[in-house]
Amino acid sequence: MLVSVIIPTYNRKKLLDISINSVLNQKYQNFEIIYSDDGSTDKTVEILREHEKYFVQKKIGIKILINSHKGPGAARNKGIASSRFNWISFIDSDDQWTENKLERVSGSIEQSKNCNCVVHNEIFKKKNGKEIQFNYKKLYKPHKSIFKQLFLKNFLSTSSVTLKKKLIIGANFFDEELENAQDYDL
Repeated sequence: MLVSVIIPTYNRKKLLDISINSVLNQKYQNFEIIYSDDGSTDKTVEILREHEKYFVQKKIGIKILINSHKGPGAARNKGIASSRFNWISFIDSDDQWTENKLERVSGSIEQSKNCNCVVHNEIFKKKNGKEIQFNYKKLYKPHKSIFKQLFLKNFLSTSSVTLKKKLIIGANFFDEELENAQDYDL
């Protein structure tokens, strides 16, 4: 299974190391990484270019897209349009994955051949170090209407989702007019 990992970024020079290291340290290596910059005015793009060599050394394909500032939905859409693979995984530029995230997602997809989307739980770490657990498995009921469930509570957080690219295309990508909650809308 090959995955395109899309990372939208905007003025994240102080936080980029988190996402860079978490994707570089993945045990599963069958992926490409696409950083889609949303018109940063700090040194974000320079930092990405400095780290590009580490992806090349690990034989991980990397693209750095430089866009005008239109928001995270537009940045994600540019990344998706530039992706080569049928599976898309997202991580925000200030988020972090465990080293076995793609390995476990890949295993779930391999076990269920009819799968078109994988979602996992998340841990939100506050600045004070306190952690909040988001157990999405408790929220999802497989035999109930997904629309009704999502109407009550979003359990499809962007950095916890891996899905088939054709689903995103079929939904006409992220709505670039929305200032936030583009993931919920999609």
